[in-house]
Amino acid sequence: MLPRKNCEQASEHAWAELSTDALAVVINSSGLQPRDVAAMRATCSSWRQAVELRLQGLAPGASTRLDTLLSLANYFPALTRLDLSSLDHREGCAWGAG
Repeated sequence: MLPRKNCEQASEHAWAELSTDALAVVINSSGLQPRDVAAMRATCSSWRQAVELRLQGLAPGASTRLDTLLSLANYFPALTRLDLSSLDHREGCAWGAG
């Protein structure tokens, strides 16, 4: 794994100076996919912290495992919306059968 950069090292542009509040607006209003969230978390330590503390909604992909869904609350304590519409409903039935 590559060492994390701080935002000043990660960018020579104004993105490094984006406030946590402004970043939270981007995180919660732009319909980010899980891969986008992962990319934002990998940008720098301050963006990682902002995503972890401010992400309110997520729409996991169809192949997301149940144990991954259950762990989301640990990674994103502000998460209040979880869109499961892309999950295979037959898979969901199998979860309850165990």
